[in-house]
Order: sequence, then structure tokens, then C-alpha cells
Amino acid sequence: SYSKTLIVVSHDKGLLNRSVNSILHLEAQQLAFYKGAYNNFEKRRNERLAGLASQAKKQALNRKKIEAFVERFRAKASKAKQAQSRLKALERMAQQKVPQPEPETIFSFVNSEELSPPLIVFENVTLGYDLNAPVLNNINLRIDNGDKIGLLGRNGNGKSTLAKGIAGRLEKFFGEVNFTSKLRIGYFAQHQLDELEPELNAIEHLLKLDTAATPLKIRGRLGGVGLLQEKQTTKIKYLSGGEKARLTLAIIIYTDPHVLILDEPTNHLDINARDALVSALNDFDGAVILISHDQELLNGCVDDFFLIDDGKVARFDGDLDDYRRWLLNITGETQRRENNKNNHTGNRSLEKVNRKEKRQAAAEVRNATSKLRKRAAEVEAELAKLVEKRIMIINKLGDQKTYSLSHEDLDSLFIEKGTLDKKIQQYEENWLELEEEIEQSFSELRIK
Repeated sequence: SYSKTLIVVSHDKGLLNRSVNSILHLEAQQLAFYKGAYNNFEKRRNERLAGLASQAKKQALNRKKIEAFVERFRAKASKAKQAQSRLKALERMAQQKVPQPEPETIFSFVNSEELSPPLIVFENVTLGYDLNAPVLNNINLRIDNGDKIGLLGRNGNGKSTLAKGIAGRLEKFFGEVNFTSKLRIGYFAQHQLDELEPELNAIEHLLKLDTAATPLKIRGRLGGVGLLQEKQTTKIKYLSGGEKARLTLAIIIYTDPHVLILDEPTNHLDINARDALVSALNDFDGAVILISHDQELLNGCVDDFFLIDDGKVARFDGDLDDYRRWLLNITGETQRRENNKNNHTGNRSLEKVNRKEKRQAAAEVRNATSKLRKRAAEVEAELAKLVEKRIMIINKLGDQKTYSLSHEDLDSLFIEKGTLDKKIQQYEENWLELEEEIEQSFSELRIK
């Protein structure tokens, strides 16, 4: 619904598919423009790369044929001119470049020995940070080998509190918590990235966990989360957020946990890394408990959902679409309760207006503002046409072929865009003024 220009930088496929109509892709120090949302970009880019690869292959074959001809006939007087001509053509031939494929992102988790189920059991457990105001009450749950669980709930309702409780990072107030013997739990949370020591490198962090580890084992574990080569010896303060997240994952899985608890693990990961994480979690034989706003991640590897709401934890029988509907419904109910409360407290003293009077008042407002509303509709329609023209010009300017035009034609496009920008601004201001006038008329008539 946002009518102005919007630039989004995100690794969330769902967001990019729902909110944008074009993609600007940076690759090999060059920008490429693609119309459409993310899925369309991915398809078009793959087609483009396949086309470039095909052209490069044909060019290489053609080059070989020319080189063979030149080598064969260069010494023959009757063919020397042809050979020389083809040699010059070969020199003029611009080599077709194909972007190098991005390094494959890797995640791999070691599967531990299977333990006797259940791994974790909560019975009537109460969790929180203040005994007088617990966050969650009467929690009953069981976690077994191979469970893939997603925690759902509105912000601030206790998802992270439950994750800490399951990880053993938060003491219960009441109830019984049982962990099976020899259970190892890996717990990932965003704050752990800030706990990394900035002057140490990734290898040194893992050596702190296991001083007897061989370089081969350490490098293998870091490679298992996609930290490769020089990144393993780079000080933490020089690593990106995504690289720190990978190291934190390497630390929590170093002991080969039976249960992985991941609280927003993809916040700093790019799209390829997110896809690789989904594959790794699906290949992991242990239990996984996920908190994430990344729908691709949840859809890709979660089998069961728990809903945390109003201090309670319950199994949620449905998928993410069902949860979205539940969320809209609960939000609507909250708003309705608030509206009813306001109506009871604020409107009790208001005089009742019968339906006939309401209709008469509405007709009076419509008549008084009809000219203004008509003019506003005309301005809005004209504004839509101008915006459409501007989008067409922007698409042209985003097309690499446009820059093969003459300087005059290219300049005229930029001039036309500048003119449209000014017109659009003026029409927007006119439309806003008309809307304000209409609203003012409504207010005055209501007062009367």
C-alpha cells in the first residue's frame, strides 16, 4: 500500500516475494536489474546464467576452429590472407564472461548416539524471572529423538523463556523437569554473538572448548558451518554478523548435542546459508526446537508446533497458514474488546441518534463535499497515470540495453523522469490538500 519508492535489503524470501516488484542484484561487482519478485528473479537469473554459459561454450568452440584454421593455413601463400583475417577477428572477439558460481554454503551437524526416550519431560512446570509474576504456568510437554518443533506466539509471550527452560538455562519455580541420562543440549541465541572474544579467531574459540583437539578436527568442525580457509584465522572483530553466527553454531554443536534449541538462528545468514541450514536440520537425527520469524525455515524443517499464549503452552494443531489466521483473529478480538471498553466508558452520556437522522446527516455531508470528492478522484486518477509512466521509465533505465542508446535519447529519458517527479510531487500535494479540505468539511458538519 506504500505509494512511494521503497528499497528493501533482506534475506527473507517470503518478504521479498510479498513486498517488491523488482530485484537489483549485485554480483561480481556489477548490478543487474530483474523485474518481478524474488522467485521470478531466481528463475530469470538461472536462465541468464545458463544462456551465458551456452554462449561461452559456443564462443570457445568457434575460437578453437579459428585457431585451428590459422595454424593450418598460416604458412600457405594461397590461404595466408584468410588466416591473417581470421586471426584479427579472433583478437577482436570479446571473451564471453560467465559469473563465477557463488561458493556452496555448507552446514553439517554430527549425529550422536540415540538415547532412550523421552529426552525431556516437563510436568506442571512454572517458569519466569519473578516468582510473583511468572511468565509461563503449568507447562506439560515431552521431547523425543527426531522431534522437529517450532515455537509460535506473539512477541513477549514467552517463546524465549520456554527455550531457556528446556535448555536448562532457567530454573523452574514449580513442577518437575526430567532430562534423560547423558543428554547433551546445544542452545543458540542472538546475544551469544556479542559474547565472542573480539581478539581471538574461530580456531582459538574451539580450542578453548577442547585443548587436545587436532587442527584437522577443528578445521573440519568450522568447515561444517561454512567457515573456510582464512576466515578460520581471522579475528572475531573483523568477521561479519553471518560469520559470527556460524562460529556460534560451531561452538554449540561441538559437543555433538542430542537436542538443538535455536532462537532466531537465521538473523545474520544470507539466503543460501538459510537453505543450507534447512537441509542440515532435516539431516540431523536429534531433536530440534526452533524460534524463528523465517517462514521458509519453519516450513522447511518443522513437523510440530507449540503455541505460547497468555501464559500457557499447548500443542498447535495446524500449519503456519492456520497460525496466521489465528493471529489475525486474536488481534481482532483484542481490538474489539478495547473498542467495547471505550464505548462503555466514553459514550454512555452521548444522546442516541435514530437511523433517519443518521441518514440525513450522511446525505448532508455527501452533498457538501461532492465537488471536493470529485476533484480529489480526478487528481488521484491523474496521479496514478503519472506514477505508471514513471515506473515505465525507471524500468527502461534499469535495462542494460537502454545504455546503448545515443546520448540524446538517454538524456531525454532522464529529463522526462525529472519532469514526472515534479508533476507527481505537485499532484500529491494537491490531493492531500483536497483530502484535508474534505476532512475539515466533515468535521465542521459533525460539529453543527
